[in-house]
Amino acid sequence: MENYELVRNKLKRHTRYIYSKDSKRKLIYYGLEPCEETVTLSITELIELKLALESLSDLEYMIVQRNIIGKETLEAIANRLNLSLASVKRKKKAALYKLKEYLK
Repeated sequence: MENYELVRNKLKRHTRYIYSKDSKRKLIYYGLEPCEETVTLSITELIELKLALESLSDLEYMIVQRNIIGKETLEAIANRLNLSLASVKRKKKAALYKLKEYLK
């Protein structure tokens, strides 16, 4: 029973610390501040998006994922995949067109 009380008290302290101003400053200092731009999607929209992404080829998915989600430049992706920059741009454009058509 003593262990339960000890753990409960520690949990209270940690919860208070997480919501304190000091912890928020540390998150900002280490670059871990949560993004203020949030997107709200319903479950059905998430499922549709997942299915749309699955409809892409592996290469198209990798380019879209690294460029849009990972914020990697197209030049870096082209170097990593040993492709020309023009080829990567074409693949990204084709992938975005497929996603647009799928999500209509």
